[in-house]
Amino acid sequence: MVTNGTTLMKQWLRRSVHLHFLLSAAFSSLVGKFAETSQMSAIPKQYISEQDYLEQERLAEHKSEYFNGEVFAMAGASESHNSIVANTIASLHPTLRGKSCKIYPSDLRVYNPQNGLYTYPDISIACGERKFTDDTLDTLTNPTVLIEVLSPSTEDYDRGTKFKLYRSIPSLQNYVLISSMEYQAEVYTKSGESWILTTAKGREAKLYISAIQLDLQLEDVYAQVDIDAEQAK
Repeated sequence: MVTNGTTLMKQWLRRSVHLHFLLSAAFSSLVGKFAETSQMSAIPKQYISEQDYLEQERLAEHKSEYFNGEVFAMAGASESHNSIVANTIASLHPTLRGKSCKIYPSDLRVYNPQNGLYTYPDISIACGERKFTDDTLDTLTNPTVLIEVLSPSTEDYDRGTKFKLYRSIPSLQNYVLISSMEYQAEVYTKSGESWILTTAKGREAKLYISAIQLDLQLEDVYAQVDIDAEQAK
């Protein structure tokens, strides 16, 4: 089959025009996405006052933390996380019942007047006279023990920034971290201006919480929690 020069030229021109159209469309799409991203990143952060945060939070369906004028929505927790929290409260309650210390689940908000943090620890324990921000009695200011259950998404925050914000609370004596990824719990105990770390590993281990004079048995904390199965998912 013989094709003359004119036919070849027409085919080449059609292909060139088609390629130019495709490249132009791709470039326009890329520019549009870049402009959209730039516009989104340029949106300023919204800051609100503590009073506005509390008013909104008391009406909200979902919990949010507050720090430095910003509100941070809190994510839900896994089944194993919730089981560990429930087991820990059940383990602590018999010892604390009838004493001056009272235990609270994560629905109780904690406020640190030293830095303006409002947050919801997994478990809070307050000993002696309990102090709240107002007569609503939903925001504790003087916890003695704070307990957080670590998850993959929160571990760095709970160990780092959150602990830094927590340890300026004058009343705080112990900060407990319980892992949901392995059978391990840790407690930071206040000693003067320092914090001493103690670690308990394995289901048979126990962790001493000095402020409430209690040995927390990890066997009870991890009852009906199969971390190995969770990690295998």
